[in-house]
Formats: sequence, C-alpha cells, structure tokens
Amino acid sequence: MNNIGYVIIVLKKNAVEKTMPKWIEGNLTATVYYDAEKAFGTGKSQYYVPVVDDLNWSEKYKEYSFWQGKGYLRVSDIQNGTVKVLVYSDKEHIFRELVLKEGETSKDIYFPGFYCMVALQVKLNKVTSPDKQVKLNVDGEELWLREGSRFLNDRCYVSKINALLDGSGSVVLNCPGGSINLMKQRQGAVLQINNNRVSKKIGEVVGNNYYLAYVGQMPKNVLLESWVVSNNERFALVLNKELTAGQLNDIAVRISDVSQNTQSQISWNDFMSRISLGNSAIVLLFPILG
Repeated sequence: MNNIGYVIIVLKKNAVEKTMPKWIEGNLTATVYYDAEKAFGTGKSQYYVPVVDDLNWSEKYKEYSFWQGKGYLRVSDIQNGTVKVLVYSDKEHIFRELVLKEGETSKDIYFPGFYCMVALQVKLNKVTSPDKQVKLNVDGEELWLREGSRFLNDRCYVSKINALLDGSGSVVLNCPGGSINLMKQRQGAVLQINNNRVSKKIGEVVGNNYYLAYVGQMPKNVLLESWVVSNNERFALVLNKELTAGQLNDIAVRISDVSQNTQSQISWNDFMSRISLGNSAIVLLFPILG
C-alpha cells in the first residue's frame, strides 16, 4: 500500500513562542483492518470436487488443494442435494466439517497457520454429474473449469477438453486475442534400444537421427497391426525428423483428438496419416519400460 491515510494530532497551546520546541516526536501505534481477497491465490475460485473415499484421498488429495497447498477440500458424501464438505489443513487433519445445500454459503472459516486472520467461505454452487475438467492457474488463481466455463471476467472460455487415461491431454481456450492450446503430456520415457535401457525426454535424439515425439497411451479405437503395441498400452512415438515445440504439441493434440472419437474405429494406416507431419513419415513405436 502506497497510502494508508493520515492522522491528526491535537497539541496543547503554547502561548510563549520562545519556549516552543523545534520539533515534536512520539510513538504512534495503529491497528489496520483490511480485506485481502485473492492475496493468497484463491479469490472466488471454482472447484469441481467428486466424492472421494479414503484410498483415493490418500493418493490424490493434492489435486484438491487451495492457497498453494495450505488447505484441501474433500467431498465425503452427497445425499438429496446436500453435500458434506471437509476442509483439511493437511492430508490427515480435518479442520472444519460443513454440510451445505445447493446455493448455500458457509460462514467465515478462519484458517490456521497464518500470521494474520485469514478467512475463507465455501459455497456449494451445484451438484452435477462427473465430466471432463481442467485445472488452470490464472494469475495465481487456481480454477477448475469444464467445457463452456468462463474465466477472466467472462472474457475467456474453455471450448474443448481432451483427457486421456494416462493423465495427459489438452485444452483449447478462446480469448479475445485468439485461441490457446495447452498440453499436458509425459516429459519422457525409459526405452529399450539395442538391449540398453535409455531415458529420453520429448524432442531428444533416440539414436541414428530419430527423435522422441510423443509418450502416452495408444487410443482404444485404432485397429492395430499385429506387430504394434496393444490398445491402451503406453508407448513412445519416434520420428525421423527433429520437430519444433509447436509441431510436438500438434502431434499430441492429434493423438488426443483420435482418442476422443470413440464413436468409430480407424485403421492403423489412417491413424498414422492423421498424426504424420510432412516428410517425417518413418515411425517407430517403443513400449515404455518406465
């Protein structure tokens, strides 16, 4: 804050100018009250939280964090439009238990672990069926969004989400300046090449001028040749051309698009045609070791 206001000090009158001091000093103590919404990275964030049992909570609790891991949200039960929400201070400790109906907002919850009074409110917007969603960090604010969800004061929206079984996928965002395509994929893989286990990252050389272009799962709807890895098996795609970051992203988007089209099956040759880029036509597939 550059300006916190001013203070007026009333002094007792001094009738003799000669005895008037050249300066006055003293101690001033102030208690300042202020609202710091969004200061800790939440603001009016929206979370899509499923019912989570004990096993999944132990494995995935970090996915439901807020304030950069200072707290966690868990839905333990849903009955007749009423939801039981647990607010955790860490993986093991429940700080507050809430029972909310659709549209209901909790009272202020003062959270532990801060030097100042930090409060949050939990509002149950709606009980809805499970659907694809994406977690984005926008200017320090974590948002759980679905297709059609709007953010940044409704200036941007999510037009498409591609979610793969291995946790990778893509999301297309539309904003006034154009569309943005974001990808999440594995950073690399451990491959077996010439009887050697080799760890490679996306874009790196994999012997004899081949390059690792993609790591993920084979889409279910591709009709495979007998020599190809099985459907849903993790695999690495290697091309005979070095690709830019944009081209690598394009391949991942194309594979993601194929996996989302579950209405019809496509041939192996058609799959290769859809993901090829120009003259990088020679394709090698490697099962992933780790």
